Amino acid sequence: MAKTWQERRNLVLSSVEAAGFGWWIVLVAGIGFMTDAYDIFSINIIIPMLSIIYWEGNFPTRYALGMNIATLVGSMIGQVVFGLLADRYGRRKMYGLELIVTIAASLGFATASTGVNGSMSLIALLVFWRLVMGFGIGADYPLSAVITAEFAPTRHRARMLAAVFFFQPLGQLIAVLMAFAATAGFRSYISSQTNDNACSVLDADPTGIECARTIDRAWRLVAGLGAVPAAVAMVFRLTIPESVYYMLDIKNDSNEAMHAKDYFGSHEDLGHVDQDSVQRDDYEHTPKASVDGHHIAPGLQLPQPALRSNLHGQGISEDTASNSIGPTVEELEDPHPSQASRADLYKYLITDGNWTDLFATAINWMLLDFTFYLLGVNSSSFIPRLFGQEQGNLLVPYNWLISNERHIMESTSIGALLGSAFAVFVMHFYSPKRIQMWGFLILGALFIIVGALYVTLPSTNAHVAIVVFYGICQLFYNFGQSCHSPVRDNAGPC
Repeated sequence: MAKTWQERRNLVLSSVEAAGFGWWIVLVAGIGFMTDAYDIFSINIIIPMLSIIYWEGNFPTRYALGMNIATLVGSMIGQVVFGLLADRYGRRKMYGLELIVTIAASLGFATASTGVNGSMSLIALLVFWRLVMGFGIGADYPLSAVITAEFAPTRHRARMLAAVFFFQPLGQLIAVLMAFAATAGFRSYISSQTNDNACSVLDADPTGIECARTIDRAWRLVAGLGAVPAAVAMVFRLTIPESVYYMLDIKNDSNEAMHAKDYFGSHEDLGHVDQDSVQRDDYEHTPKASVDGHHIAPGLQLPQPALRSNLHGQGISEDTASNSIGPTVEELEDPHPSQASRADLYKYLITDGNWTDLFATAINWMLLDFTFYLLGVNSSSFIPRLFGQEQGNLLVPYNWLISNERHIMESTSIGALLGSAFAVFVMHFYSPKRIQMWGFLILGALFIIVGALYVTLPSTNAHVAIVVFYGICQLFYNFGQSCHSPVRDNAGPC
């Protein structure tokens, strides 16, 4: 007997719920997150290099602010635009398109130049490409979160999202390691300069010019390598089908959803699937239980002559009709659900009171990101002070670059990576809501301590203490807080 649309929907969703932990989905979405973090936070390594080459160690604050604001504004626009497009055209069609934007921006940023005799503005080009890069990064955030959530069974959803977010500090660490490798690889060219401003394009000394060219190659190499994981992620994303939730609830296509459910590889017995029912799903689009105006008694199937006559009128051959089995009236009276309207959205958010959940999730995300990106994209300006290096007290070029990269790794990357790994493990034992609540309280207390130590650094000289506490802050940033995804299910956030 043919299955109704609702029965097929339940069958498909049962296969999703019966699936195990989706390692492949985590990898596909996670590589995108790794690329985003690499591109965003590599600016903390690139700015000191630009500073040495073009501004003799004193990078203008307004330029750094311009690049960072462009990245964040672009990400805000990208999230909204690609979120709307993914709802309209499908997750899979958009999932990969945003990586093309990111790849183009990475390569454009890496090849920006001043032109012939300063015919172009380098900083204007860098700001522009950071804006485009932010657009692609912002687009990837909602798509990766939605894909992960819609492919994840409820019992694994929090851990899968936490595992995807684990790739964010991993991408940040890889950016630092790439810069460290580039600086160390070019050591013989950079370390020959012993003055803090002897590696600039403004230097008249040929060895200084050669040093500047070497550092210029280094930062362009670091920036351009951001396109590599994005290209790998694009290939991986071709392997996943469209989200079953999108096919069922937006496209109303239970046929494709039935085929896509095999992607989950569930080994549980979900019941026999009537293959003829899968092939003849078009009957279920019929909203009325009648043929040629004649009512059909409940429980009866369409007689073949009547069906054949109706099909002849539609230009369908008798051979096709002879192999068809008419649907029951129960199936004809079980049409696909209609698309949600603005009135439905208003009822869901306002009348039913669900706007409070959306507002609470969004405001927590905003407050977290306020400090996360404030510190994350500006770390090159204050991390040296954490380690006792005051502004204006510059080291020779090689020592400055190596020290900056090592300090970022010690104060930020290690704690963030440990926190994310710990979150994946703990999500299995504690509710995301409890982790969020205690995480925010502990993080707030830690920032009070770090702020007090930072203000009193000149008199206390407590550099070791502030580095330790700042590293713990990074741990709690990523321990549950960073997986506070805007995607929710009935069980809560994450």
